[in-house]
Amino acid sequence: MLKNPQMPEIKLTPETAGRYNVVDYEQYLPFGPGVVLIKAPGHTPGSQMIYVVLGSGREYLLIGDTAWHMDGVRNVKGKDAPWIQEDENALIAQLTWLNGLYKTEKNLFIIASHDDEQRSELTKRGILGNKLE
Repeated sequence: MLKNPQMPEIKLTPETAGRYNVVDYEQYLPFGPGVVLIKAPGHTPGSQMIYVVLGSGREYLLIGDTAWHMDGVRNVKGKDAPWIQEDENALIAQLTWLNGLYKTEKNLFIIASHDDEQRSELTKRGILGNKLE
């Protein structure tokens, strides 16, 4: 993000970067009660997914930009975006893993950050809220 971001508008200055907490971990990092960070560098170096378990037992996996739409998870298919440089092998491995979870873990809601259809459907069902509180 300091030297060579994928998009120039997200480049950080050393001053801006100094405001971030930097963590380094191998694959998983328990972050707090019910929260685990999962390394997911297929999209960009430093990308991660966030696994959350609520007190109710409901589980969420926030996959960020691993897939823009849940169709990418369901079909194990990367983005059709040639302007984005991704580690294709790592990305397909992550999508394959997510696809397996999607098919087997019925209490886990996998959330793709840019899937507006999914967000609307899960909000209508009361699985996601529509605002931050």
